Parts: sequence; structure tokens; C-alpha cells
Amino acid sequence: MRSPHPRPRWPANASARPQGGSDVPPASATQGGGHGGHGPGSHGHTAHAHRGRQPPSPAYDEPYRPQFHFTLPNSWLGDPNGLTYRDGRYHLYSYGTWEGATSPDLVHWSDIPVTAPQRDPGSSAFYSGSAVVDKDNTSGFGTPGSPAMVAVFTSQMANGDQAQSLAYSTDNGKTWTRYAGNPVLDLKSQNFRDPKVFWYAPMHSWIMAIALSDQHKVAFYRSPDLKTWTHLSDFGPAGSTSGVWEMPDLYQLPVDGNPRTPSGS
Repeated sequence: MRSPHPRPRWPANASARPQGGSDVPPASATQGGGHGGHGPGSHGHTAHAHRGRQPPSPAYDEPYRPQFHFTLPNSWLGDPNGLTYRDGRYHLYSYGTWEGATSPDLVHWSDIPVTAPQRDPGSSAFYSGSAVVDKDNTSGFGTPGSPAMVAVFTSQMANGDQAQSLAYSTDNGKTWTRYAGNPVLDLKSQNFRDPKVFWYAPMHSWIMAIALSDQHKVAFYRSPDLKTWTHLSDFGPAGSTSGVWEMPDLYQLPVDGNPRTPSGS
């Protein structure tokens, strides 16, 4: 099923369709991220935007429909957000529209009904971010036996500012609730977006990598509970500075085959 030749055809009522991306092991997918889209027209997308005018779900056999890369049933996806792994399934979202899907293998995806969180007061749109499974219940949104999924995203404010906010789910990513204490990080900047959050066990803390887009910097923050953040350091300007910086990521890699020597990217 991984070979695109001949192109597979899938019935319109199929419960799981072949899509997806590269094979990402569960360990690296547990704290996933992504970007909701900052291209032309992307910032105006809000929860369930224009959904009432969408045509019926397609059969996923249109001539130009990707079969091995994830697509929404209808409409624009933007950047994939909130890739997480929980209870044997990957979860993936479009924060621009708050549509989602799950997969056992990153190839076969099943759409799931999603109830979006309310926007923060003064917010005009959801921008990109990431999601985590708070297995130790550091946030208090879940319980030790039933941890919450927590989405960390940028709230685009009506005045142009970009602030970082939380929403959480206690039903495996189907219903999302806005955190009443939002925003959790606000620099009063119009170029501060795309938080990638992951758990870093040696520090027993959550780490956030986030773009200061017009400064060509990535800022790093630390939190014990996803709610209170302390600035650690900045990276940049460096490398390419001809355009804005977006969608940062940070992960460990073995150096020269030594898994005990981490390297950031």
C-alpha cells in the first residue's frame, strides 16, 4: 500500500484512508508540533471557518488528491499541528480550522469529530503551535490516571499582538477547552509565534522553543506546569536572515553514534 503506482482507490465511506508522512517513531512523536500557516490568507482562518459551505466529504480518489500525505476532507490545511502519540494512535490537527484525525501508523488516517476551544478575549484567530500529553498531570487539567492532552498555540490578537495560549482535552483530543488563564506568555509583540513544547526529563520541565520572527531569533522558555514560563536563552540571529523565522523545533540527536551526547536542531 505504500507504493503510489498504481494509485489506490478508496471508497467514499471508508473509515480509514491511506495518507500520512514519514515513519516517525512513537518516542519522537509524543511531543509533536507544527504550524497552522502564515501564508497568504491563512491568518483569517478561525475555528470551523466556512465549514457550512463545504461540499460533502470526498472519496479521496480525485486525480490530484495526495494518497500518502495527510489532507483534510475539504478545505485548506495549512501547517499540521499537534502531532502527539497516545494509546497506540497518532493525533494530528489543523489549528486553523480545528479539524483532526488519528492514525495507528501515520499512513492510514481516520477523521475524528473535534469541538474547538473558544478564542481568547480579543483574539481574532488561532495560529500554529504544538500539543503534548501531560502524563504526569503537571498542569492539573487531567488526573494522574487520565492525563490531559494540552495544545499550546499562538493567539492572534485583534490589535496585531501575538500571545501564547493553552487549550486542553480530557477525551482523547475530541473536545478542547480554553484555559481561563490565557495567555500564558505575552511579550506584546506582533512577531512572537509557533510554540514547540516538549518535556525535558533531565530538567523535569517543559521546554518551549518559539520564534521571534522579525528578530531572526528562537527563544527558549522553561515551565513546570505549562502555565508559568521563564525565559532561558535565545538563539540567533544566525544563518539565513533574509526572511522571517517561523516554526522552530528542538530535539536530541546522537553525535557520532553516541546516544548520550545530545545535539539540538
